[in-house]
Amino acid sequence: SFLTILYLRNIISINLALSIYIPIFIVFIWNWYIHSAYHTDDHWLHEYEWFQNDKRIHLKHHENPNKNYGIATHFSDMLLDTFDYGFFNLEQC
Repeated sequence: SFLTILYLRNIISINLALSIYIPIFIVFIWNWYIHSAYHTDDHWLHEYEWFQNDKRIHLKHHENPNKNYGIATHFSDMLLDTFDYGFFNLEQC
Protein backbone atom coordinates (compact mmCIF):
# COMPACT_ATOMS: atom_id res chain seq x y z
CA SER A 1 0.00 0.00 0.00
CA PHE A 2 0.98 3.64 -0.23
CA LEU A 3 1.62 3.90 3.51
CA THR A 4 3.99 0.93 3.40
CA ILE A 5 5.96 2.50 0.54
CA LEU A 6 6.07 5.83 2.36
CA TYR A 7 7.23 4.11 5.56
CA LEU A 8 10.00 2.18 3.73
CA ARG A 9 11.08 5.33 1.92
CA ASN A 10 11.48 7.14 5.24
CA ILE A 11 13.43 4.22 6.75
CA ILE A 12 15.78 4.16 3.74
CA SER A 13 16.22 7.95 3.94
CA ILE A 14 17.03 7.81 7.64
CA ASN A 15 19.50 4.94 7.18
CA LEU A 16 21.16 6.70 4.25
CA ALA A 17 21.45 9.93 6.23
CA LEU A 18 22.90 8.11 9.23
CA SER A 19 25.37 6.20 7.06
CA ILE A 20 26.64 9.53 5.75
CA TYR A 21 26.48 11.79 8.81
CA ILE A 22 27.82 9.38 11.43
CA PRO A 23 31.13 8.75 9.61
CA ILE A 24 31.51 12.49 8.93
CA PHE A 25 31.00 13.17 12.63
CA ILE A 26 33.50 10.47 13.63
CA VAL A 27 36.12 11.82 11.21
CA PHE A 28 35.54 15.36 12.52
CA ILE A 29 36.01 14.25 16.15
CA TRP A 30 39.12 12.20 15.28
CA ASN A 31 40.69 15.13 13.40
CA TRP A 32 39.87 17.53 16.23
CA TYR A 33 41.39 15.14 18.79
CA ILE A 34 44.60 14.56 16.81
CA HIS A 35 44.98 18.28 16.07
CA SER A 36 44.59 19.09 19.76
CA ALA A 37 47.20 16.45 20.59
CA TYR A 38 49.67 18.02 18.15
CA HIS A 39 49.50 21.22 20.17
CA THR A 40 49.64 19.58 23.63
CA ASP A 41 53.24 18.93 24.67
CA ASP A 42 52.55 16.23 27.26
CA HIS A 43 49.91 14.30 25.29
CA TRP A 44 50.16 10.50 25.63
CA LEU A 45 50.40 10.05 21.84
CA HIS A 46 53.85 11.69 21.83
CA GLU A 47 55.42 8.36 22.78
CA TYR A 48 54.64 6.97 19.29
CA GLU A 49 56.99 7.64 16.37
CA TRP A 50 54.14 7.82 13.83
CA PHE A 51 52.58 10.61 15.88
CA GLN A 52 55.84 12.54 16.14
CA ASN A 53 56.27 12.32 12.36
CA ASP A 54 52.69 13.44 11.74
CA LYS A 55 53.14 16.31 14.18
CA ARG A 56 56.23 17.51 12.27
CA ILE A 57 54.25 17.32 9.04
CA HIS A 58 51.39 19.27 10.60
CA LEU A 59 53.63 21.95 12.09
CA LYS A 60 55.02 22.59 8.60
CA HIS A 61 51.48 23.76 7.79
CA HIS A 62 51.88 26.56 10.31
CA GLU A 63 55.06 27.67 8.51
CA ASN A 64 53.42 27.46 5.07
CA PRO A 65 49.60 27.60 5.25
CA ASN A 66 49.32 26.46 1.62
CA LYS A 67 50.76 23.02 2.42
CA ASN A 68 49.92 20.01 4.63
CA TYR A 69 46.23 20.61 5.31
CA GLY A 70 45.66 17.03 6.45
CA ILE A 71 45.54 16.25 10.14
CA ALA A 72 44.84 12.56 10.73
CA THR A 73 45.83 11.56 7.20
CA HIS A 74 47.80 13.21 4.42
CA PHE A 75 46.18 11.34 1.54
CA SER A 76 44.28 14.39 0.29
CA ASP A 77 47.45 16.51 0.43
CA MET A 78 49.26 13.96 -1.71
CA LEU A 79 46.32 13.72 -4.09
CA LEU A 80 45.95 17.51 -4.44
CA ASP A 81 49.71 18.18 -4.50
CA THR A 82 49.67 20.22 -1.28
CA PHE A 83 51.93 17.84 0.66
CA ASP A 84 55.34 19.29 1.60
CA TYR A 85 58.00 16.60 1.25
CA GLY A 86 60.70 19.13 2.22
CA PHE A 87 61.90 17.48 5.42
CA PHE A 88 61.94 13.92 4.03
CA ASN A 89 65.17 12.49 2.71
CA LEU A 90 63.64 10.73 -0.28
CA GLU A 91 66.90 8.89 -1.04
CA GLN A 92 66.47 6.89 2.18
CA CYS A 93 62.89 5.82 1.31
